[in-house]
Formats: sequence, C-alpha cells, structure tokens
Amino acid sequence: MHEAIDRNPFILFVNPSLGTTRYKKEDILRTYLSLGTLASALINRGFLKRFCRCLGKEAFIFNYESDYPDFDIRVIHLSLKSDRQTVHDYLSAFLRQVGVSPLMVCMTATSAQLDEAVAVACAAEQIAPGALRIIGGPHVSVVADEYLECSEFQVACIGEGVETLSELALLIFSCSHHDFSSVPGIAFKDSTGRVQTNPRRIPLLDLDAYPFPSDSLALFWGQTPLKEKHQNHIFYILAGYGCPHNCIFCSQRAIHRSRIRERSAENIFQEITGLSKKGFHKFAFVQETFFNCKKRIETFCKMIEASGMDIEWTAEARADQLKYRELKRMRSAGLRFVQIGVETGDSELLEHLGKNVDLDRVIEVRRWCIDLQINTVFYLLVGLPGQGWQSIFRSTLFFMRHPPYNRFTRHASVSIAIPYPGTQIWEDQSVRLIARERNQFSWPNRNPEVNVNDFGEFIGQNNTETDDLTSDEITEAWIYLDDFCHFLLHALYPDQKDLSGCGQSMEYANRMFYMIKRRAIRDLIIRAQSELTHEKRKSAYEEIITIDGDTERHFKDVTSSTEPDSEVFNRFLANAQFSNGFDTMKCLSINNRIKWMKICTVVWHFNGREINNFRFDNDHKEVGIEIDRRLQTLDELRLNRYLSHIDSGVSIELFPDIVYSNQHIFAFTFTFFPDKSRTIEVVLRP
Repeated sequence: MHEAIDRNPFILFVNPSLGTTRYKKEDILRTYLSLGTLASALINRGFLKRFCRCLGKEAFIFNYESDYPDFDIRVIHLSLKSDRQTVHDYLSAFLRQVGVSPLMVCMTATSAQLDEAVAVACAAEQIAPGALRIIGGPHVSVVADEYLECSEFQVACIGEGVETLSELALLIFSCSHHDFSSVPGIAFKDSTGRVQTNPRRIPLLDLDAYPFPSDSLALFWGQTPLKEKHQNHIFYILAGYGCPHNCIFCSQRAIHRSRIRERSAENIFQEITGLSKKGFHKFAFVQETFFNCKKRIETFCKMIEASGMDIEWTAEARADQLKYRELKRMRSAGLRFVQIGVETGDSELLEHLGKNVDLDRVIEVRRWCIDLQINTVFYLLVGLPGQGWQSIFRSTLFFMRHPPYNRFTRHASVSIAIPYPGTQIWEDQSVRLIARERNQFSWPNRNPEVNVNDFGEFIGQNNTETDDLTSDEITEAWIYLDDFCHFLLHALYPDQKDLSGCGQSMEYANRMFYMIKRRAIRDLIIRAQSELTHEKRKSAYEEIITIDGDTERHFKDVTSSTEPDSEVFNRFLANAQFSNGFDTMKCLSINNRIKWMKICTVVWHFNGREINNFRFDNDHKEVGIEIDRRLQTLDELRLNRYLSHIDSGVSIELFPDIVYSNQHIFAFTFTFFPDKSRTIEVVLRP
C-alpha cells in the first residue's frame, strides 16, 4: 500500500447543451444523470477504496479511506452559454474564474451533440493542454476509434463509465507515467497519435455498490432550496442499463451486448427516500427494461406502500412486460404514467422491427391503463425501412381507434428513425443519412425544428431517407402524424379549465388526418409500377410532384375544409395496392384521384374485401385522360353517400350505379374483373 498524496485534483465535467432557446433550471434534472453518476463515484472516497481493492492494482491502493483523492468536481453547462460566445471563450472564462488547471476534462454526448463535443475538445487542448480529454456516450461507445481520429479527445469510454472513469482518474492522479493500455473499456491515442482499442470492461461491482447519482446533485443544481420548491419537479432516477431485445432501430444491443444490469428495489427505494425528504415526490425511472424483473417490481411496490410515502412515478415499458394485476398494484404504489414503445400502428411493418410485440397486446395494455387511469404515452417512429405513406396512414388509423389515456401531457412521442451506429438500419443502410456537411460529426435530431415561411410552406431539415420515402416526405410524415396525435388527445382530454378549444383541436386533428390520407393516395399511385426500385419510386415521386405543382405544400392546404371520414374508405386505403397504373393514374387531377379511389373502394367492398390488388388491363396516358374525363362529371357527394351507406350496412340492391355478377362488377361506367390470381382488373370500355 502507498501513503496518501497531498493533492486536491480538479476535474471538469462539461454538460452539453440541449439546443433549446431557453434553458430552465428544471432541465438540469433531465441532463445531470449521466455525468452525475460519474461524479458521485469520484467524490465518494469509500467507493474508490472498494473499487480499488476489487481492481487489485497496487498503485491505486492506499492505507486508509481518507488517503484516497478528494476530487474537486466542477461542472460547466453549455446551455448557459450566450449566442455571442464561442465554446472556447465560454470555457476559457470559466477556467479563469476557477483559477486552477483541470486534471481531466470529461464530457458525455449524444449523437446530436458530437459537433459541440469536438469544439469542447479543441478548446480544452488550447486552454488546458495538460488535462486529459475524455469523451463518452452511446454514440462514442459504438464508434470510439472513428470519433477519436476526428477529434482532439484523447480517450473514449466504451459502455458504462463509472468504473472506467474512476480507474482513469486514479491512474492520472497516482502515476507519473500514464499507460492506458491496461485500462479496459476504452479507446485511446498512443504517443504517436494512433488510436488503440482495449478489450471491453467487465464490471467488478454491482450497480447497488455505486453511490447514488443524486449524491452529486448539488454540483449541478446548486444549493437545495426549500422543500416546497420541489413539488412539481420530476426527478430522473437511473434504474439500470441494457436490453436483451434487438430492435433494428436501437443501438442498445451494440452498447451493452444484450446484458442487463439493474439496481435492486431496495437500492432504488433508499435513494428515493432521501430525495423525498428533500421535497421531491415525482420520479421518472430511466431504464429500457424497468418492468423486466417482476420480483423487483413487487418488492419495490411493497416498500413504497409500507413506507407511506406519497410519490408519483413513471417508467418506459414494452407492452409484453405489463399485466393487469401488476399494473393495478403499481398504480396503488404511485405509478401514474407509463411510456410504451409502439413504434408503428402497421402490424406488417411491426413484424420486421425486431420488437416481437404485436398490436393486440398494445391494445390490451391500453385498455388496462384506461381502466386504472394510468396516463399512457405511445412512442411512434416515422422514416423506418419499409414504411411508406400507406404505413403512416395505418399508424394514424391505429392511434385514432386506440388513443392512449393521457390527461397529463396529452401528447404522443413521434420521432424520426435515425440510423445510429450499431443499429441494423445503419449497418444495412436501409435508413440513410443525406445532406450532411463534410466536417459535420453530429447526427440529426430525432425531432427537427419546423417553421412556416411567408408562403405558408413547412420548412424543416430532415437528414434521412429510405427506399420508401424521400427526406422531404419523412419531414411531412413527422409533422402531420405528430400534430394529429397532439390535437386528437387535446380534443379527447381537453384542459378542464378551458373547454373552448376542444372542437378546434378535433378540427385540426381531422385536417392532419386529411393530409396523411391524401399522401397515402398519391403514394398508391406512385407505387403502381412493376419491379419498383428506390430510384424508380423517387423518379415517379418527383414527376407527380411536378404535375401537382404547389398543391398541398402549404399551411393553407392543411387548414382547408375536410370531409367526414368513411370507415370503409379508410380501410381500403390501408390495404389496397395497384400492381400497375402509374402512367394512367398520374394523369388524374387530385380531386379525381380521390373519386377514383372511392370507386375502387366500392368495388373492393362488394367483392368481399378479400382482394386488395388492382391492375389495369392497359396502363397508358390515354387511358388516364379518358378516366379523368369521366370522373369530372361524377358527383363526389353521390360517391360519399354510397360510402356512408356501406358504413351503415345498407344492402347492395339499393345501389343503382353498381351491377354485380360472378364475373364482373360494373360501377360508375367502369368495369372490374376479379380473377383467379386474386387481382381485380380494371377494363376501360366505351
């Protein structure tokens, strides 16, 4: 063992900016957790002693707990930087005020914060060249070597960082020669600047052996005010890491290798008890698999009930992790909000996402939550591989038919699927990044900023595309689906203090639904081609957009009046496909496209709704011109009455415009032939 070294080493933690226009102090409770977990370990000498004895490195073992370094942790919040300041100026001013050069400069960053992290590393190299520059986070954990090569960081932590950062801090503190080759769980630059990657770290201690993340809250939050000031603050609690599932859009498997590490119910309860005494009583548990262990949940609920603590809490869940009896028990123990990853209301697409959860289970859990009055948020994604406008329309219908109970936030979490490193959609390039600047390191945000310009156009920058949707279409899908969910929930669960906005919210929800439906119709036409490829679809999309001109590109188009929804029409659009007909249907005006789809809906219904595929016996521009001419004289109100009657279950004999036989269906001057290949063929006759 070694004698204590009389030093008080200073470590700087850099909390990245949220990118919001106004940073509130409450935001610290959402952003402190990653760095707070690390800080709590470094400021706890008892933990450092236990860790070093497990680590077994002689150079790190001291005689007494008091001999271990008393790390001076300081935190700088980049969200508090003014727009006029550079990262360099802000960091320089902060270090001048501290008056001490740091031993290490540490930062965790999400994929969207990598450019800012690069600026931090450059500034730290110039201002504090003697400090070890360390980066961590989910993105860096997967591509540590690549990120080190393009930045001035010297070390990248891979996966969990508590034990790794503790070992690095002790190494810098204790040894004059810093040999990083023996530290597992990192990538680092050697003396030549070449990046070396060490073996992954196997944790030595359980999460229960770590200090509470909230032990370091004062470093981020400042002095704790009066207890009553905390009544409405939501406090985030780290409950565990990892997920055993393999969703194609998630990088958890690449980061944690399917391993789950979680805190015990007793350990979580102990932290909450301390926070409750400080006035906090609303908690959000951070763990993808919080409901994974039934025994832990049961123990946690018993402890909450026995304590008499009046708390509220929320957690993320998979629908297959929840059962009614357990939800009821958790409700009595303070569960008020559950966030469920639905991803899509398209059952066919859901099968390909790797979730292994079906929509029937989601519907069942939703029903339980309504019964128990547990507020529920559905997570939805747009821009997934295989997700065209028809799939987006299916998600819209699913949400409309099965809206979650949510009187609390009255929103759904709709995001754009981003191909993060380590995800399957990144590896197979089924979701691709586009329009990135040459020196850009950050990945795009899942929720881009969208504005409306003076011409009424929606302006938003999305940087992904798939074979099924262009970048602009993904932006539109995100805007319309997110707003639809928002307005629908505000209509269903209005502000009890002001009920006047209920009708307007439903009107706006209908308008968003209308825009999604129109794009689903357009996409059915675009896809009406044989051997459709990404290039072929994109070319057809650009062609039909040119034909349509500026129609349906502006805010005024969203706010135009909409017709009542027909259930049979919605079902048809959610299921139909055309194996050809693009050259024919692109010639139709937008209003006549809708009429045509309604005629096909009537035919589809009278054929038993069993055959979803349509084709033209002759797909040609002249055919389209003739169909457009006939449709021009057809009264759409008449068509709508037919659809309304179908919805009401009216018999076929009451439809004079339709002649039905075993061989064909004659409807509104058009002839349709169902054939043995389960296709309805459209034949245009004089």
